[in-house]
Amino acid sequence: MWQYYEGVTQCDFRKAYDLLNKYDLPWIAVVYQQGQAANRCHDLDIWIEENWSQLEEAAIDLIADYRDSLYPLPKM
Repeated sequence: MWQYYEGVTQCDFRKAYDLLNKYDLPWIAVVYQQGQAANRCHDLDIWIEENWSQLEEAAIDLIADYRDSLYPLPKM
């Protein structure tokens, strides 16, 4: 995880943080922000593993209305 934080620009980090809040995901935004601290990346890795199903559910909820745009429906 630390590789991400080393490579992300401050501008991109802020955009991602703001989008998490915009889409009503403050519980992820807080942990995302905390992960930026050099000694917190391991904690973030553990948090992601422990909360994977909730993160996956949040991602699916975000794209649910647009999933037809992501892949075509099977033809019958």
